[in-house]
Amino acid sequence: MQKKNDRLISKKLLLILSISILLVLLALFISPLLKMFIGDIYGFFDFLANSPELWRAFGILALLLVSTLLLFCIISPTAIFAVKVVSAYISLYNICLFSDHRITFNSIKRSRVDGEITIKTHNCTLCLHFINVIFKFRRAITIPNSQEYVITPLVPKKISKQGQGIGGANMSSGNGNRNALIRSTQYALNKNHDKTKSLPEIEYGDKRKHVLLIPNMPSEANCVVNNVVVPLSNGQTIGDFTYYSLSHLKKGLKGKLHTSIF
Repeated sequence: MQKKNDRLISKKLLLILSISILLVLLALFISPLLKMFIGDIYGFFDFLANSPELWRAFGILALLLVSTLLLFCIISPTAIFAVKVVSAYISLYNICLFSDHRITFNSIKRSRVDGEITIKTHNCTLCLHFINVIFKFRRAITIPNSQEYVITPLVPKKISKQGQGIGGANMSSGNGNRNALIRSTQYALNKNHDKTKSLPEIEYGDKRKHVLLIPNMPSEANCVVNNVVVPLSNGQTIGDFTYYSLSHLKKGLKGKLHTSIF
């Protein structure tokens, strides 16, 4: 029994000795490699610390990246929106200039009931109310009633949002449940970031025609009719408002439609 124990201890000692020798040989073999690796790392950081030109190049590259993001995400959409609004003003002014229509650009201090532009034709007075949407490719607009409209961000998504009736983004208020549904295979509504904005309160018995215009048309534009979400179309009435696209309105002012919209 004692011999077996001595033999077992001898085997353990031999194993420990063999592993120790192997570790020493391995350390001797890789120590030059470790020195080279550590030296390379130190040299790299030393190069970074003593190379202002490199840091300047990194700074310029970062500035270019940030500038590109700002250009495509903020500056470009804002510039497109401004151009669309200004061109709408100019085109309407030119139409009225070469016709019998009288156009008035209302100042900010005037009542919102008059709209941004007032046009007097032979048959009626048009009050044009602009709905401004800056980021047209990343927004959807829903007009649930004649008191307000809702702008909702869009998020990329391949799965279609489909269905009927009330559903989709959560946009309930004191005016009743007015959820909207976007049908798309490319994007979906971001439910948690709705922005509700009010439409002007039109005086009862006002004989003028109040027109809603969206110069910078977003990716989706809908309205709620009898608790059903439908695409916004020319001539669609929403309370005392009537929606027309800018091109349709200009054709009407030029008398190029088969029937008068005024």
